[in-house]
Amino acid sequence: MNYTLLNKIILFTVDTYIDRMKADKLELPEILDRLKIGLVSYKRSNKFTDDEAKKAVDFGKSEDLQEIIHTEISHVLFILTLIKLWAEIIPKRERPLLNISDKKLTQGRAIYAMFMLKEKQIDKENYEDKKQIIDISVSTAEQFMSYHLKVLNLTTK
Repeated sequence: MNYTLLNKIILFTVDTYIDRMKADKLELPEILDRLKIGLVSYKRSNKFTDDEAKKAVDFGKSEDLQEIIHTEISHVLFILTLIKLWAEIIPKRERPLLNISDKKLTQGRAIYAMFMLKEKQIDKENYEDKKQIIDISVSTAEQFMSYHLKVLNLTTK
């Protein structure tokens, strides 16, 4: 199977969200800063071909994907979950080298969850609202990945 287009869609999406969060001056987990460094060289040497760009734009215009991406989410948790799924689903030999171990890629979400547990103890009143956004963010990342696996006719391991 060829995961080239899926890699580009996922990694360019992650890069875009990181840039947006940095523009909004949000504090990012260290793993996202490290990921951004790896994405700079990846993007430079893995540009979309015309055919890939057309497919990606067509996928992006679908009503199914529009519904997924217009959900109110925590962008940090969405990206961490998306990267975790990417590292778990795409065989290692099919993924580009980003100089970050799989362990770190898959543990980012757990680190963020621990941060949220501390938040619960500090701000118990708003925790339920945050918990709902966390659940929606994880679900949205899962739907985003599933949608792209489906439209690209890729099966998971």
